[in-house]
Amino acid sequence: MTQAQPETLPVTAPQFVRDINPRDWLAIDADTTLRAAMEQLTNENAQRSAVIDTSGRLLGIITDAMLLEALEKGSKGIGPFRHMNAERMDSSTVSEIMRRDVVTATDDMSIDDAIRLMTEKGLKRIPVIDAGGKFAGMIRRDSILIALSRQM
Repeated sequence: MTQAQPETLPVTAPQFVRDINPRDWLAIDADTTLRAAMEQLTNENAQRSAVIDTSGRLLGIITDAMLLEALEKGSKGIGPFRHMNAERMDSSTVSEIMRRDVVTATDDMSIDDAIRLMTEKGLKRIPVIDAGGKFAGMIRRDSILIALSRQM
């Protein structure tokens, strides 16, 4: 007696950016101090964060390299030991040093277009925005590869 094979359902290939998970959701308010941003990136073990306004709209990106550069500009160095200019780190905000010219993807963008954009721009991650310009997470190249490999 042979057993009937279970019916296998075809795996649907992801078509749009909205189909890609996991996403990085770290977002910092533009009015956050540099010290608080540094602490948030450190606590999250992250190298970058989206910068948003109070309504969640994407304004830019802040990276650990930008924060290190801000530290360097505000430091008083003695050999390898640097004393951070605490006043600057507590009074300056993310909006003063963030990168504003950010390449983005939209949730309704095809995965092919997102891959092409990331490849052309040499991006490892790309922020995603919804139709209203609100931050909808950041997708990574490995997230796209994971999603595509599941359909193979």
